[in-house]
Amino acid sequence: MKYIITKTEPLRPYFSMSGADATMYCRDLYTLFDLSCVEIAEPLFDTIYPLIPVGYEEVTEDEAKFGSLFFSEVRDTVKIMNPESMMHETVGIPESEKIQFTITDEIRDHIVAFMYKFAKEIIETEYNFRFARIRNTTELEQASWEIQKHEAREWLTYGADPDHVTPFLDYLSTQKSLDKTALAVKILQKAEEYQDRLSTELVKYQTLLKKFEIANTVWDMNLLYEEYFGIMVPAFQSAEMGTQDEHGARIFYDEDGKKMWDINNPRYGNKLNF
Repeated sequence: MKYIITKTEPLRPYFSMSGADATMYCRDLYTLFDLSCVEIAEPLFDTIYPLIPVGYEEVTEDEAKFGSLFFSEVRDTVKIMNPESMMHETVGIPESEKIQFTITDEIRDHIVAFMYKFAKEIIETEYNFRFARIRNTTELEQASWEIQKHEAREWLTYGADPDHVTPFLDYLSTQKSLDKTALAVKILQKAEEYQDRLSTELVKYQTLLKKFEIANTVWDMNLLYEEYFGIMVPAFQSAEMGTQDEHGARIFYDEDGKKMWDINNPRYGNKLNF
């Protein structure tokens, strides 16, 4: 079996194929935003690999198992469904069908690793979209842009030297009725603006990813998920932090220090805040 975090939609048609044929097994273990952790048979993975978006994140079996079961769990002991129970639903399980389960340090490490890898995929997916929006061009146009930059530098450096011809720059200069030197300068100015925007986003991306990378507890991961993904920390953690009222509702404070409850907070509800 392989365990990957990737876009949900390309694999959704295969989620119902977990029948008798083990080579066609594919199951959605955990979904957040438009991403899923998927357990998939290697023969099926090899077959549909071209459909899987580039940049999927691989996780171990233990990370997938414990991460999906105990995502964001900060308690040391929890109740889970008795493995010997005949029940298959996870909601509304009678207490008689539950058993105590202790989350060991080793299991918690798997949860942290899973949460980090899921966060990494969320962040990379978003920034890939942002980078594409900055570029806002086709692959052919992108190739053209590289030629324009090269020839603009050639012209500004060597001028009319016959060893450094600039046919595409000549063509553009004629078609646009622009002075060749002015056009070359304009091309490089545009390229510099693009590089500046791109480098700014890359710094933001690396800085945010680093915050998740150095978080080594589920508690800290939950705080980051709340701050940047709008996913509120679990009720138990919120109570420990003193951010619940007497009825168990989350309390926040706006920029002016005014108290507000979770239903009025625009930053929460699975909303990216970066």
